[in-house]
Amino acid sequence: RHPVHSITAELHDMDGDGDLDLVVGSRLDGCHLIENVGTDGRMTWAASSTRMTTEGGDPIGGWNYGSNVHFADWDGDGISDIVVGSEDGGVFWHRNVGREGAPTFDAMQVLIPKMPMGEKFLKLASPMGPSWRVKVHVVDYDGDGRRDLLVGDFGARHTRRRTLDVDEKAEVRSLDEEMDAFFAKQKFDAEDEARIEAIQDRMGELETHDDHTTGYVWFFRRLPSTAARGIPTPVESVTDRTDGDDAVRLRAHGDRLEVDRPFPVTVVITVPDGWAASGNRDAVAAAGVVGLPASIEWTLPEGCRIASCTWQDADHDALYEGTFAVEVVIDATGLVDPGRSRRESIVARVRYQRCDKKSGVCILESDEIRMPVSIDG
Repeated sequence: RHPVHSITAELHDMDGDGDLDLVVGSRLDGCHLIENVGTDGRMTWAASSTRMTTEGGDPIGGWNYGSNVHFADWDGDGISDIVVGSEDGGVFWHRNVGREGAPTFDAMQVLIPKMPMGEKFLKLASPMGPSWRVKVHVVDYDGDGRRDLLVGDFGARHTRRRTLDVDEKAEVRSLDEEMDAFFAKQKFDAEDEARIEAIQDRMGELETHDDHTTGYVWFFRRLPSTAARGIPTPVESVTDRTDGDDAVRLRAHGDRLEVDRPFPVTVVITVPDGWAASGNRDAVAAAGVVGLPASIEWTLPEGCRIASCTWQDADHDALYEGTFAVEVVIDATGLVDPGRSRRESIVARVRYQRCDKKSGVCILESDEIRMPVSIDG
């Protein structure tokens, strides 16, 4: 028996004996090797699996990392490394510092950072990037001679059903905290399972959106290597820009602005625990504090315009806590001089007032985030 579940398997000759062994990634149980012990070309699998580890003895994969193990020569040294998916949208690289047929894997390096948990649960019309259970494949997808990443995922898009009032939002937070405590235990008894089912039923009643399951393949374009470090630069497709801390971020699908295709940008704002920001004075007053609506001013390449702007809650009428988002679509059909290749910038100036829910003290916040974009001509 092999104590793993939700697996993705890949064949690779791990021990240099000329036959293919089975390498198994799993969402929650790490990465494992099942040796092919057959002879004369016949596959016979070992009765038990071996946990894959780094040169330092650390397990490769675990509770939220290891959803698939893909063999590829990521650093171009002629030896197969492993690129590993994760439960949280991240992609990681373990360099093979051994040799082909006798691999020794270095410590994990991040190729694509995981999506913050607060962003994963945003109710958006379209995902911002790889979400859950990602599976990764290395290939020169655009034919430029560099290895790119194709990342498949499980995710969701959402359409609005209703808006919660302040008391209902407080109940949702309480139920979320209770669920987090259960999952921290990882093992449940019958009483736990009954309570979890009751929480899930109530959360369904409080659901603000209809969820639609998605499965995308995201293309991450490899950038040229950084010679000074000798390590490949991170790949790029889902553009992520932040200035200073992570209070305000811009996320976009790629960095190319084209006249014949809408350019979606998501503004992500994170409010510290115990504080709230608002889109409406009445919503803040209902919570016993005073605040100002959040606002965003845009500076776009000449000829572009904001085609749509959708706040996470309907009618911009809500008290926002934790992480919230604004989905914006930029229309570039009127872009001036689209045939000239150049770099431009999209700038968002975000102003919002975050208020302490206990004392009522409010602080005016202002962030300016600049996102470079390419016009290929």
